[in-house]
Amino acid sequence: MNPFSIYFHDLRRRYRISQRELANLIGYEQGYISGLEIGRKGPPNEEFVSKLIMGLNLDAEEQAALRQVVQESQRKYVLPSDASADVFRMVYELWGEMESLHPAQIRMIRDVLHLRNDLSAPNRAESGRTLQKGKIQGAKM
Repeated sequence: MNPFSIYFHDLRRRYRISQRELANLIGYEQGYISGLEIGRKGPPNEEFVSKLIMGLNLDAEEQAALRQVVQESQRKYVLPSDASADVFRMVYELWGEMESLHPAQIRMIRDVLHLRNDLSAPNRAESGRTLQKGKIQGAKM
């Protein structure tokens, strides 16, 4: 199942509304609602998302979470035309292995992707040591 399917199912249950009731409320077929929940359909378009937000009167936090899982559930991605050959190869290799990846491998890949954020932020412990050495060296002068 995709992130949207899981969130959508939990959201509907949290609001204690059946698939049929929700379908009637927002103007969609019950079969479509079911297909979204089990991951056979989707992610939905902006019209569906807007009607769901209005129909359930979702608060700002729920709206943001809903829009986030819609983005996370996209099935098709287009690589930028100026992506490097290495990027194309990496995506091709990942695509070929996707079905057989172990959950630990998936976590590792995601950790590597988030590493970029850690590399750009200064390490406070290292900064503190550098500052401390500077103070000590300054005191000796």
